[in-house]
Amino acid sequence: MITREDLYELVWSAPMIKIAEKFDVSGSYLARVCTALRVPRPERGYWAKLAVGKALEFANDLFNALESAGHRVVIATPDAQFWRERVDEKEVPPKKDPRHDPYGYDRRWSPYRPTVTYVDSVAFGLAVIEMTESVEMRYVNGKYIRESEYVPPFRP
Repeated sequence: MITREDLYELVWSAPMIKIAEKFDVSGSYLARVCTALRVPRPERGYWAKLAVGKALEFANDLFNALESAGHRVVIATPDAQFWRERVDEKEVPPKKDPRHDPYGYDRRWSPYRPTVTYVDSVAFGLAVIEMTESVEMRYVNGKYIRESEYVPPFRP
């Protein structure tokens, strides 16, 4: 048995799906328990937003560590001729169709002026990216939810 207060602490400490695994239940079941017990829980996207803050903190720590080691970290000048390898944020990138992209040109957004660090006179580009995944979603009551977490309304 878990108290309402302990449940509150749990749901604000980690994503619902992780908490649900500990109890061997689904995330949607745990959400219904929280609703029944009137335990507020983070809104959808809360953990993703929190992760963005961690990525920025990581980048800041990395840049500070490089500068502490005596390396310059700067945004490249507008006339710098830097290019980068193609980076795909998906864990399993889609197969490429050479008819649509014969030269491997990446049309997604990339910074106009990259962040670089100089080790002696050699420039290294720095980038922090977030991995993504394809997820089937359902639009319910003005919000998108994962299809796997959708609980149809009870109809007697």
